[in-house]
Amino acid sequence: MERDYRMNKVNDLMLFESVILHCQMTHNISGTREALVAAQKDGLVDFYNQLTSAGRNLGQMPPDFFDQQAVH
Repeated sequence: MERDYRMNKVNDLMLFESVILHCQMTHNISGTREALVAAQKDGLVDFYNQLTSAGRNLGQMPPDFFDQQAVH
């Protein structure tokens, strides 16, 4: 049971990092704090800095999806 909890935390962290990366690329932001604010404005992260369902879905997109977003 404890291992599942740790795995969920690691997975959540990876999803969160993906959301921050997405916001940095789509909003042309270099800083993490600014990307977090953008993620909150976009509804990807809530007031408590927890992923929303939209943020969780975005975080599960394949990595090449973000590369395509950066090009456009």
